[in-house]
Amino acid sequence: MPRPPSPISHLPSIELSHDLSRYTGHPRYTVQDNVTIAWRSSTEFGGYLYKGEGVFPISAERLWEFVRPAENGLRTKWDHNVQTFSVLKNIEKDLTVCRTVTPSSMKGLISAREFIDLVIIRRYHDGTISSNAVHVDHSDYPVQPGMVRGLNHPCGCLVKPVPGQSDHSQLIVFFQTDISGKVPRRLVDAVFPQTMLQFFSNLHKAVQTA
Repeated sequence: MPRPPSPISHLPSIELSHDLSRYTGHPRYTVQDNVTIAWRSSTEFGGYLYKGEGVFPISAERLWEFVRPAENGLRTKWDHNVQTFSVLKNIEKDLTVCRTVTPSSMKGLISAREFIDLVIIRRYHDGTISSNAVHVDHSDYPVQPGMVRGLNHPCGCLVKPVPGQSDHSQLIVFFQTDISGKVPRRLVDAVFPQTMLQFFSNLHKAVQTA
């Protein structure tokens, strides 16, 4: 009897492109404190693909520790949009099913959300490390009471060494988040760029005080 295909065979479509040229040409952008946020219409759903990038005064390996998807990791300590993060299933090395819970926001207008994602970690020859994720549906992980299940379309982050500066690294993040529920899409689109700027600001503060 032939062996079933490994889950890894289904992952190329969710991984972020290591060639960033495919993400250029966003029609809208904002820049603040050396952080650039850009966005264009998503091809995955009715919202936007958001891209954020900034440089941090620490090595890529150290910056990775702040953003890597891990239980009891540093992310929940500085990212105010991540309330809890847990690994539900280890499929194989660097391939997991994870659950993220976000707190309510905008004075309760947006209630708490949970996200169930398939996550894969990749390392590249130039020292870049990427985390790539996409939402999954699984009967073992039903929506929890009092939660709204959000959907992450292909998203993640890249941590890249800055050439010639071993003590600096670049973080590039991509979000394609459908928060679901009854919140008007225009409201989400209006606040998302500012939310991403706050993400980078909080990370800068965490790096400086570590």
